[in-house]
Parts: sequence; structure tokens; C-alpha cells
Amino acid sequence: MDERNYSCRWNRIEAYAYYKVVNKQLLPVYDKPMIYYPLCTLMELGIVDILIISNRKSLPFYKELLGNGKKYGINLQYEYQEEPRGLAEAFIIGESFLLVMIMSH
Repeated sequence: MDERNYSCRWNRIEAYAYYKVVNKQLLPVYDKPMIYYPLCTLMELGIVDILIISNRKSLPFYKELLGNGKKYGINLQYEYQEEPRGLAEAFIIGESFLLVMIMSH
């Protein structure tokens, strides 16, 4: 096994440890959390009412990071899924929204 393969394997183990504790959408990519990128795209498209669906454990972190969205010129609302039951349940939870943004468990 060469040194490069060992390094890649170690990074996967470290990443798994982070994903187990923190929702991966909250981890930084370059200079901001991953969730900022899809939110920016939605804002550029003129979508201002956004529902974020995640597990109950992660929602407080999203709320702390993003708040109600007023400082970004958008309206954020939050709902949770007890278990990851797929897109069908997410669309039922967000039936009053045109677009549903799902944060993976």
C-alpha cells in the first residue's frame, strides 16, 4: 500500500466521524457551509419562500446559522423528518411549498 492510498483512507474515516456528529450540509466547503450554495442558487432564481427539511437533531444548527432568512432577503421555514423516508414524505411535509429543499440525514 502506498502512502497516498493510506492518506485517502484516513480522510474517509475522519469525514465519517464528522458526518456522524454534524449534518454534512453544515460543513464548510471552501469558505462557507455547503447549504449556502443551493440557497444562493434559489435566491438568484428569485425564490424567497424556502422550507428546509432535516432531522430533529440538525434543525437547531440550521436555525442558528440561517435564522429566519431576513438578513438574506428570504423567508426560511423549518420542518423535520423523524427518519429519512425519502422524497415522497418530504413532499408531503412541504406540500404548501413550490420547492422543497432536503438536507440529507
